[in-house]
Amino acid sequence: MTTKTDYQANLKAELIKGFAAITTPGSFAAWEALPTTPPAGLSVDGVGQIDMPLSEGQIRELIAKAHQAPYGHRSETLVDLSVRNTWEINGNQLSFLDPAWQGYLLKLSKTVASKLGIMGPIRAELYKMLIYEKGAMFKAHTE
Repeated sequence: MTTKTDYQANLKAELIKGFAAITTPGSFAAWEALPTTPPAGLSVDGVGQIDMPLSEGQIRELIAKAHQAPYGHRSETLVDLSVRNTWEINGNQLSFLDPAWQGYLLKLSKTVASKLGIMGPIRAELYKMLIYEKGAMFKAHTE
């Protein structure tokens, strides 16, 4: 007769055996420093080209175009400044002015796809810009 304990021991052994048999062409994560990065040449709608280093005036302009960054909690998207006090600008408001970025992102995407074992094409997208003022934070949490 099989007991609950026997079943759990067999299940654990079978899971270990099954996981060990998995073969993948890539890794779960990838990193690599590409030899050169184009100049930032970042532009924000309504602000214009972003200078480096940022000036206090340009930081204020960016924050004026931003909104409070939300965070995910279970199935909800919330804005709570006691958990996350950060500004966010959506990716559709951002663009790279230097045409070298197109080739750079293509090369970066190919490198990442190869290292992750992805056979089809992937693309990199500018998702959002986060702005952390002095004293801003995002508390550690779990989903």
